[in-house]
Amino acid sequence: MTYWRGPPPPVAQIGEPFVTDDGHIGHAELRLQTGMIYLAEEFPQMGLTAPESGATSVTMVLPVDDTDAVLERAHDAGGTVERGSSENFGRRTATLTDPFGHRWILSGPTKKEPAN
Repeated sequence: MTYWRGPPPPVAQIGEPFVTDDGHIGHAELRLQTGMIYLAEEFPQMGLTAPESGATSVTMVLPVDDTDAVLERAHDAGGTVERGSSENFGRRTATLTDPFGHRWILSGPTKKEPAN
């Protein structure tokens, strides 16, 4: 198995999420080097549902500058922490599920040990 090493690839949120008149998130856009991901709430009336309500079959890895800070912000915004921040495979990672059921791994640089 190969693990990603080196600087994170560029990921950028494109504008603000599209919110429908009834307050649902129609989509939020993330631009990657080679494409784009749209994230949205379920819209059963349009045939857009999760494979199983309350479950997810995809985990997205989001490169971040500060895993701990992003995890705290996501938790404060309603995310559920599955695994807190830890160091592994040369990265500082954490796993959470957002309020809409999307599963994320936050991946940032390791914390530097203080110099003696």
